[in-house]
Amino acid sequence: MTSSRHWRLALPALLLVLPAASAADSVEARCRAIAARTALPPALPPPKGPCDAYALTYGIPGRSGRPPDPKAALACASAADPASEEILGGSAILATLYANGLGVPRDLDRAGAFVCRAGLAEAEQEGMLDALAAMRAAGGRVAPFAVCDHATSALLGTACAVRQEADRAARDEDSFADIAATLSAPARDRLAILRDGARAFASAVAGNEVDRSGTAAPVFAIEAERAQADAFLATLKQLLGGTLTAAQPLPAADRALNTAYGRLMKAPAPFSGGTVTRDDVRATQRAWLAYRDRFAAFAALAAPSVPPEVLKAVLTAQRTAQLVALAP
Repeated sequence: MTSSRHWRLALPALLLVLPAASAADSVEARCRAIAARTALPPALPPPKGPCDAYALTYGIPGRSGRPPDPKAALACASAADPASEEILGGSAILATLYANGLGVPRDLDRAGAFVCRAGLAEAEQEGMLDALAAMRAAGGRVAPFAVCDHATSALLGTACAVRQEADRAARDEDSFADIAATLSAPARDRLAILRDGARAFASAVAGNEVDRSGTAAPVFAIEAERAQADAFLATLKQLLGGTLTAAQPLPAADRALNTAYGRLMKAPAPFSGGTVTRDDVRATQRAWLAYRDRFAAFAALAAPSVPPEVLKAVLTAQRTAQLVALAP
């Protein structure tokens, strides 16, 4: 679970040189040992203005965002109540700041102490404490520490996915602003209508065609919505850049779509032992048809040189792939 605001540790070789944990080296025992040798700093007064420790640590991307402010992040996270803080709030952020020496001198013991009080799953704590031990063994000369690199629970995984999706959405807004600046006024109006349809379709894919039976369902839904958002933006750029091509003619693409859809309507449901039903697929299909038609209307204004059947064939092939992936 990484993005440009998160770093993934790549430490298999380093971990091999560390002593193997014994049965006595439980997370609880490790945390007791850290607490015994570590004095935590006093809480700081919160900074003036919005106090979002995560956003202050990593910054907010995009032209309307802001750069990281580790000092403010330290004050914000320090002021959080450990009993009620967000999963990516006070203690997790303090662990990140102390581990990486952001806004404070690096202190791996304090980082570990904050990991221990962050309310994380045991496997997550263990992974983070192992990463800090690897940093100590390497003298800090390793990739930076990031809490989200060690997510194993639905709680932390979902929190990380939500934050990372917000980053991607902010970058998308810059891309759409750049695109809109190249369009005529009527085409810009059509783009706004198209974006509404694209969001509705992506939301339908995430809400209707993702198995909701597992604890990781929110993460999978976010990933599904992001995949569709990426496909939309990529197709839009190709359309306006004159590089859009279809793998097959529209009649063949339509036949493939109808075949995939027909098979699902006849297959035992819910599909693949999950929660997706025929009604879910039908509802998403209606959202896709509206999205396709809005895309075609936009293309007629903004890219009249592109044959409409090419765009429809591309969109149809994308939808067919989604339907095929649902097949039991």
